[in-house]
Amino acid sequence: MAPGNLVDSDGNPIGGDSGDGSSGESATPESVAPEGDAPAGSIQTDDSWKEEAQREKEKLGEEALDESPRELPPASFLTVLSDLGFQAMFALGLVGSEESTERVVDLQAAKYTVDTLSVLEEKTRGNLTEEEASTLEQMLHSLRMRFVEVQRLVAEQLAKQAQEAGIEQGAPEGEPPGGSILGK
Repeated sequence: MAPGNLVDSDGNPIGGDSGDGSSGESATPESVAPEGDAPAGSIQTDDSWKEEAQREKEKLGEEALDESPRELPPASFLTVLSDLGFQAMFALGLVGSEESTERVVDLQAAKYTVDTLSVLEEKTRGNLTEEEASTLEQMLHSLRMRFVEVQRLVAEQLAKQAQEAGIEQGAPEGEPPGGSILGK
């Protein structure tokens, strides 16, 4: 069916293409059959679509009420760590969004998130359970190593692009792109 052709709610062509291979004319005021008391050649409106749309809307509303609300994990320090860890991984391009297959690396955002986790480690030292402290320590170690790895890959890619363009450039003050997060 060509773009712009109209179809009803069941996918059947309206007007132009009858779907049976014949090329019917599109409905015009002159080709509309008169109904009831309407004069020949006048346009008749069909309001049944409004009723159908209302029924579908009500059905969707009922389905939405039938669905149980999404279960969220209980609020805890481990949940905060998990959320921040995911943000850092997302910024490093290690995980992507559901909407896109493209992964974007944002070293500044990754560095900020890892630095935030470092502040949490420093400010909560001695106040965490063994599990919380261990999780935070392991997460920071892993994210720092991944940051350095991604930072190196980004620097190599930038150098390659600069070489191809005939430009010789480096990161400001001899520091890799995104800054360093080691030694915090």
